[in-house]
Amino acid sequence: MDSGVAALLGALLGGLLSWLATWSIEARRDRRQARSLAVAAASEIDAALTMVKARRWLEAFERALAAAQNGYATNLNVHVRDDYLPQCRAALAHAGLISRDLSVYLSRMITLVDGLTSDLKRMAEHPPGSPGALIDPTDHEGAANVYRDLIAMVDAGFKVGAEIVTFVDRKYPREISGYWSRVKAALRMLATGST
Repeated sequence: MDSGVAALLGALLGGLLSWLATWSIEARRDRRQARSLAVAAASEIDAALTMVKARRWLEAFERALAAAQNGYATNLNVHVRDDYLPQCRAALAHAGLISRDLSVYLSRMITLVDGLTSDLKRMAEHPPGSPGALIDPTDHEGAANVYRDLIAMVDAGFKVGAEIVTFVDRKYPREISGYWSRVKAALRMLATGST
């Protein structure tokens, strides 16, 4: 073989191996980052759903619906923050790293939360009967519809939230933490002969 051809093949092979090594490192880094984003988002959703349950928002909406159906249009005043689910938003900002299914779930959850908080802020800022208010004290059926919508959003949020947590748990099961823990587990398996 000609030395020029050998040098060219060596350079091509070296370049290919270098590219493969770099690609492998990048792919592993992207998988770790995707896992971190997904676990953080699922944890945040689980915590948010726990908070909604603890504050009994659904029960408050159901009581307000019952009152509206009985002819009394009431306005709930629930204080909400400006920005919920920052970890979900961060994960969605990296939609190219996380799976498409998780991106769709997170988009649904964020949309539900934004809709709910928008309505709750509007109710807090505009008393019943004032311009821009969601509740008209003389329109009991309209008030009932507002509360039905809020209940539907909370129910949908719980459903989508549970789907996200389940999806992330299946896609990213818990790993043995740390390198040393894995080495000890492997040694223990070798010593006991178990698999």
